[in-house]
Formats: sequence, C-alpha cells, structure tokens
Amino acid sequence: ELGLSAALAPQDLRIRQALGDAQVRAGDLPAAEKTFLEMGELHEGARILSLFELTELYHQVGLNAKSLATAQELADAGRADDPRVHFLRGRALAALRRNDAAREALSRVPQRSPQYVAAQVLLVRIAQRQEELAKNPATSEAAIEQLLANALRSADDDQMLAWSDKAINLDTLPI
Repeated sequence: ELGLSAALAPQDLRIRQALGDAQVRAGDLPAAEKTFLEMGELHEGARILSLFELTELYHQVGLNAKSLATAQELADAGRADDPRVHFLRGRALAALRRNDAAREALSRVPQRSPQYVAAQVLLVRIAQRQEELAKNPATSEAAIEQLLANALRSADDDQMLAWSDKAINLDTLPI
C-alpha cells in the first residue's frame, strides 16, 4: 500500500519516510536503504532526514563505520551542533571502540536534549569497558545519580533506564 502511494506521489516526503520505516520493520533493509537514499534526492530537508534515517539503519545492522560516515555527512551538511548528531557519532565511535573520540562526541550532548540519558549510558559503558569505574568509584556514582535524576523527567526515560539496566553490567560497578 505504501509502495503504491510512493509510486503515485514520488515527491511526498512523508510517504517516502513511512515506506522506509515500514521496510525496516519488515526486515527488508536493502529496500529501506534504497528508499531512504531516494528520499534524500527530493530536496535538502529531505536529504537531512534521509541521512538521519540511514545513520540509524546502518547502526541497526552493525555497519558502524558506515553509520559514522553518514553521521559525519550530517555534520558536514550543517548539523555539526545538533545533539542528535553528537549522539549518533558517539554511538558509532563507541561501537568501533574509538573510545576517546566517542567520549568527546557524547560529552557534547547537552543535558536538555532527549539524547542526553542515552549518551550518559554509553559513556558509562565505555568507562566500564575500560575498567575505569573500578579505578574511580566517583565516576560510577556520578553516572548513576545522573541516570536517576533524568529518569524523573519523563515516561520515556523509564524505557531508557530499563535499557541501561541491561546495557551496564551492574555487578562490575564499585558501589
């Protein structure tokens, strides 16, 4: 149905995005990539949205270098100060084990942004991976306090905390 709509209205950004999202949910990732790439050709705003979608898609399938390159395209397209771009770059860098660069990107996510809690979780995971939390208990205590403080902001953060419980190995925290 969305495919037909996209064929009938090829310039409609909302239909293209909905089609790409449906293809991702259906597990047809090559088709989703194609849809998002075509969507990016509509106009500059569509290109930016397409790059966000592609960065997420590449991350989902473990193409972390490609996810990082696409996030860099977003930065180069004028989104260098966008908290979402800092987060996407940091997440890809962390997946590539480029920890110092990941920390730098994730630390640029401002506290007021929706990506802040996820960025803090990833920073804890990086520190945990490098066994820094065992060396510096204040780091883990500060991270946990920040996560709990942010959990009180909205219902969405409950989902993030549930994810962080799985993502952070609580047994290794020195508290």
